[in-house]
Amino acid sequence: MTATPVNHFRRSDLLGLPVRTRTETERLGIVNQIWVDLNRSTVVALELRQAHFAELIAALQRFIRFNGIQDISDVFWVDESSIIEDAINLEDCSRLIRSEVLTESAKVLGRVRDFEFEPMSGKVSALITDSLGLPQIPSQAVNTYQIFDGIVSSGRDRLIVFEGAEERLVQLSVGILGRLSIGCLPWERNEIKNYIIRISAADEEK
Repeated sequence: MTATPVNHFRRSDLLGLPVRTRTETERLGIVNQIWVDLNRSTVVALELRQAHFAELIAALQRFIRFNGIQDISDVFWVDESSIIEDAINLEDCSRLIRSEVLTESAKVLGRVRDFEFEPMSGKVSALITDSLGLPQIPSQAVNTYQIFDGIVSSGRDRLIVFEGAEERLVQLSVGILGRLSIGCLPWERNEIKNYIIRISAADEEK
């Protein structure tokens, strides 16, 4: 794959981008989904559709392997249209979205709403989580976090990250629902409770 000036790509920024060849003007499709190999935590395929209205028509959905991508900008560039496939084996793959994220001691860190991956290798480098795992809900509405800790193990709808990952979370947004303690994760509610206790104790000392 051709070198790119960015360090990572985010799934949400790539959905809806067109796929084109270097030598042809025809658009081969629109990126509809990104598939990750659970065993390697690596992007392996893009799912395409012909047009926006065809999203739910399986017969019009095709695939391209990630190692067939030559460059990514505001377009996915490929060498030739022949690398497009009608079907590929996705048995050990996942979209990751809505997957539950837990530490090794089973502490729930939320659900995946987005993820980042390295442009050259496709290796997943970070997970973006919230309490719901619904990308359709804007980040202004929910508390969102970034997890850089590596994935220890995974299943179809569950990802296990290293113990202590909750202590190294990077908070990306504080949503309206988060401020109201609605839809918060258990550890978030504990932090809010402890914060209220600390504020109350400080008021009593005045």
